[in-house]
Amino acid sequence: MGIKNLYKLAIITIALLITGCAFTPSSFNQSNIDRLYVGMSATSIRQIFGSPVAVSSSVCGANSGKGSWVCETWKYPTSNSYIFNEFTFSVDTNVPGIDGKTLNNWSIRKQASGF
Repeated sequence: MGIKNLYKLAIITIALLITGCAFTPSSFNQSNIDRLYVGMSATSIRQIFGSPVAVSSSVCGANSGKGSWVCETWKYPTSNSYIFNEFTFSVDTNVPGIDGKTLNNWSIRKQASGF
């Protein structure tokens, strides 16, 4: 194998490693997305989709009239197929359950075809 072929192989390998890190996990498919429901535990989400790449916490419902609560948002990697993957949980450690986090809403956006 010549030096030019080794150089090409190295570039291709590096490109695959870099782009591979940016792809949405294969767990983001229609079958798993259809399993989602409000009230689902964070543990169940983690079992289906794996661990998030980013987690943030904030106060939700401050203007709701019912009082505010702590919410936690999980973000997952994006790709050309799924351009936005986010889950928001209401957090209450006083609620019986595995982790005190229940799915409040989610947003998963698939890239429109033709792009």
